[in-house]
Amino acid sequence: MRHREQKTIPERGRESLKSLLYNKYMGGVDRFGQFCSKFNRKAMKWYQTLWHFIIQVALINGWLGYNLENKTQKLTDRGFREMVIDGLFEGFRKDDLPIQSHNFASPLLPRLSGRHIPKQYADKRYQ
Repeated sequence: MRHREQKTIPERGRESLKSLLYNKYMGGVDRFGQFCSKFNRKAMKWYQTLWHFIIQVALINGWLGYNLENKTQKLTDRGFREMVIDGLFEGFRKDDLPIQSHNFASPLLPRLSGRHIPKQYADKRYQ
């Protein structure tokens, strides 16, 4: 069954009125399923699927809590995920790491000046 009533939305184009009303009045469980379906992970083992689900729940709960606390500066779920990733990698950027200098003036190390040719076996069976 198709509904001919449609509304134009600038970001997404034309969308049926039925889906607009559903999105407007859907409950928390449906919305949670909608957010989880955006970042679906397929794993071979059951515990990997469970791990990814727990991470999804934690990210969605954190995003909802962030938006409840910061009503003036709300983020999209993708923006929140990017902010979490940036926070996790904050101390590990190459700009933050000290630069290691190499002392090339030192004499060659024994491992670089020695011969690295494997020895031949006397017994032909072990070649």
